[in-house]
Amino acid sequence: MIVAMFAFWIVPLGLSVLAIILSIMNVVRACTRPVGAGKHAACGSCGYELNALAQHGAVTRCPECGADLLKAGVVTPNLAMRMGGSLAAAVLGWTILTTTITGIGYGIAISIGMAVTGGGFMSGTPQPLTKQVTIEPQSYNRGNATDDYAIDFDIDVQQSSFFGPAQSGTVTIELFAASASVATAELDVSTGDWVLTDAAGAELARTAVFDAATADTLLAEAHLPLTDPAISNERDQLVDLARDAPRSPDDFETNLWQSAGPNQLGGLQSRSVSSASGGFNPFNSGSLVTELWIPLASLLIGLTLYITGLVLIVRRRRSITNVQMRSASPAPSTSPPPDPPAMLPA
Repeated sequence: MIVAMFAFWIVPLGLSVLAIILSIMNVVRACTRPVGAGKHAACGSCGYELNALAQHGAVTRCPECGADLLKAGVVTPNLAMRMGGSLAAAVLGWTILTTTITGIGYGIAISIGMAVTGGGFMSGTPQPLTKQVTIEPQSYNRGNATDDYAIDFDIDVQQSSFFGPAQSGTVTIELFAASASVATAELDVSTGDWVLTDAAGAELARTAVFDAATADTLLAEAHLPLTDPAISNERDQLVDLARDAPRSPDDFETNLWQSAGPNQLGGLQSRSVSSASGGFNPFNSGSLVTELWIPLASLLIGLTLYITGLVLIVRRRRSITNVQMRSASPAPSTSPPPDPPAMLPA
């Protein structure tokens, strides 16, 4: 379990955090002057700025260290910027950052809407949800039960919110013994009443709570040994499933898996599952604008942030290099113009 959690959660999360950190580093390096880099062209050996020597014509040696500039090289501001971080790396990093920020913002907007109101703009008209789950008791496979039995859950309800409780409809539990239906328990979600009937349709019990006694009444129709620890464990699990089915029908399979007991004490496991939804849309309010405003707003904000960031990154790089290039240009000569040549006598 720990290994699976590490593989499916910790590793992807760690890689995502690493990608975000590297993206931030790329953007920062591409928009700032590298540490130790000067504002002007400098000797590649000692870093002495050669800006003042540009007005003296071609210079082949550094006046500070005497290195041959053809061998030591000259570090220009543009070269220093490219060595610090490329524009392509900054664009890639900013793309990752804006995508992450937009996705997080979209998730927060959805979560806030669902937390503030179960209805309102996050709830639409009730939509149908149906599930048929065939459950296989493990006690029979281990020889604990005296007869083959199975349980079918038929959930046919109406919901008004994502992962919300059922508002109306029915939850039916059908008990089979030797592949024949022997008893049924049906819940009317609107009234909250459970009605138990036998194979002939005769009513066995009517109750507002599906508890252990209700489950025993149902299982007794299959002539199961109710005192068997494995059967008792499966009965307790059946009670939990009957309680959770109307409360969270979307999570029924998850609840079934989580409530499974140890194999030596039996346990209910799903044999087959079929599910259908009416296409529930949490933004459904009858207006196309209100149905799409959260995704569209998130997309527009994300694009605006992305384009604005790209413009600022490019302008920042240009401002650094342009200022350095202007400051590195030789100053115009201020010496007076030469005197005109003297006129020869005619």
